[in-house]
Amino acid sequence: MTSSCPECQCDVEATWNFCPACGWQVQQFYNTIRRHVFEAIVRHAIRGGSWKESCLGPMQHNQISIAEIESEVRRRKTAARRARAAAVVRGRMAKTDLPISKKLSDIRGALTSISRKNTTPVIGELAGVIEELEQCLRELEGQVESARKIRNDRQLKQHTDAKRQRADG
Repeated sequence: MTSSCPECQCDVEATWNFCPACGWQVQQFYNTIRRHVFEAIVRHAIRGGSWKESCLGPMQHNQISIAEIESEVRRRKTAARRARAAAVVRGRMAKTDLPISKKLSDIRGALTSISRKNTTPVIGELAGVIEELEQCLRELEGQVESARKIRNDRQLKQHTDAKRQRADG
């Protein structure tokens, strides 16, 4: 792609590192422009509409492919969904007045709700998280049951010991 040097207007290739006439850093200049154009097109694509048609000229001029834009849009949308899911999880965990089992149950419900609303690749990830949460809940319920049994055994022992002391005393 032939362009003119922004410094001396000499004909240069965008792949050249420096302008042969003045030494201007051509590739750095065009890489910066390409990054800005790429960012603008990605944002336009995220908003929707006919971005492919309206951005075709700048894409061709900066050697940006539709596949590059679509890949970046998918990456950002996935990251945004993950951030929203993480915010839901953090919000549920921040409720300190709730017992841990209730927090985990709330998280499971929120993630299940999110997975029902979306038909995206994130669903598989959410399903994995939901399974892990369910496993945590089962383990927690087992620990709670064990703790209750230990407490009941202690209370029974204390009651029995107190009865013996009264009988001996």
